[in-house]
Amino acid sequence: ITLAIVFCLSAPSKAQHNQEHNFSLACNYTEARQYQKAIAACDQLILVEPDNANYYYLRGVNWYFLQEWDKAIKDFDKTLELNPQYTDAYLKRAKAKNKNNNFVGALIDYNNARNESFYKTLITVSGDFFRSVFWTKNE
Repeated sequence: ITLAIVFCLSAPSKAQHNQEHNFSLACNYTEARQYQKAIAACDQLILVEPDNANYYYLRGVNWYFLQEWDKAIKDFDKTLELNPQYTDAYLKRAKAKNKNNNFVGALIDYNNARNESFYKTLITVSGDFFRSVFWTKNE
């Protein structure tokens, strides 16, 4: 009986540790530009914990890097459904909508991001502007 109690008490922490490990793995895949592997890791995370906005956001970022705008937008939509104050999701969704030629939707998302975090939005938008002016495809 004692062993069963110890096992039951340790199971949630073991599961949580496994989720943290898998999230770290997904982040590492993203940094290594192994986007498909990162998406697969996020899929596994979402299966276990479907109400975690961070998992949808990370998967959306990877879809964004793969230029799968609709899939990225869908994941950012879910992120914002779970956490309406997720400024980075508004910003990344705005960029995906812009790439998808939904300019009005992008402006709405930038405005929502501004309402959540004015300075983060300002820094992101100004950084995007400077990259568009000074960065060329040949570099």
